[in-house]
Amino acid sequence: MKNPVSFFKNYIAGTALGNAKDEFEIAGINLMFNYGIIGMFLGIGYTIMLQAQGYLLHSAINIIGFLLMSAVFAVMRITSNVKLVCILYIFIQLSLNTAWAITLNFRIEPDLLFWMFLSIVIACFILGSRWGIAIAAVVFLQVWFGVINRSADFAYFYIYKDRVPESNVIAMLVPFALNVYALREFVRTRFVPMLKRHRC
Repeated sequence: MKNPVSFFKNYIAGTALGNAKDEFEIAGINLMFNYGIIGMFLGIGYTIMLQAQGYLLHSAINIIGFLLMSAVFAVMRITSNVKLVCILYIFIQLSLNTAWAITLNFRIEPDLLFWMFLSIVIACFILGSRWGIAIAAVVFLQVWFGVINRSADFAYFYIYKDRVPESNVIAMLVPFALNVYALREFVRTRFVPMLKRHRC
């Protein structure tokens, strides 16, 4: 019996993989598909945990994120355009990050920072350095405002007064691992072939 994940991947990304020009493009397609799957499964699990603990607003943000991640698969299936899929994914990721930052009154926790950094890594990997710099500028402004706001004892931004989920090791390890995975794929498909060519 065929692996259901492989069947789903072939249905969603099969055309894009078939049209890929090189290993780098294949890696980008696989990266976006894998992140979409991981994002949806993490979203389901984390939403259940948040609801059990009574964080209804944060659960709602995650449910919206889950629905938006479904659009990533739809765009990949319809267009087979990995760059368009990447732009959509980054837009969703930045939107969810901003929504979480707002509920934290822009107190940028380590796990949120790793998710923000992930958008930069993906942009550099698939869209190029200019996109990476642009996304980095957006992230820097959010982090900078968070630092300024926190140092001023939240004098500039404090709208959410209810309790918020605490950051923990698992919440930090997941986005950290995703960053490592993206960087590994970037090195494997870009720098390793380049070094091999120079050695020849």
